[in-house]
Amino acid sequence: MTGGFITSFRGSCPRTAPPGARPKSACHGSGLRAGRGGVPNAAAALGCRGGPVRGHPRVGYETAWKHLILSLLAVAALSAAPDAQTFNGIITDNMCGKAGHSQMQMGPTDAECTVACISAHGATYVLYDGRDVYTLSDQQTPEKFAAQKVRVVGTLDAKTNTIQVDSISAAN
Repeated sequence: MTGGFITSFRGSCPRTAPPGARPKSACHGSGLRAGRGGVPNAAAALGCRGGPVRGHPRVGYETAWKHLILSLLAVAALSAAPDAQTFNGIITDNMCGKAGHSQMQMGPTDAECTVACISAHGATYVLYDGRDVYTLSDQQTPEKFAAQKVRVVGTLDAKTNTIQVDSISAAN
């Protein structure tokens, strides 16, 4: 090249050209040339165009950046996941819910009424905290806590008002 120190070689990058290769005026035919006074212009300083060249020192940077970006997105998605909460209330069924078991009277106790509503009427177990009724994702464990005060640990889906249950234990 005239007036510049950057030269390129047919079929490879100047950095990885074989010894004795014949220089040509542009890197991979891209038209990149040395700048004024022998200083390379910005485009030439960024490397060669025309695709990756085997053994080129810059090959793999694009892949590394893609992995970094995907990793950061995964971390952001996981950190945005809702944390488990603790809910306190009484295990009942969705038919009686806030109204109480006195209207249904499916058994002599509230616990028997709850279990009867579940088995006979297809109701589901819910948690009533004195104000709101939450559907429970686990419909097996609540049976032994029917009509009892409990502590439910789980994640609330606000759209469906359902608690994805992690654990249920008797309240103190």
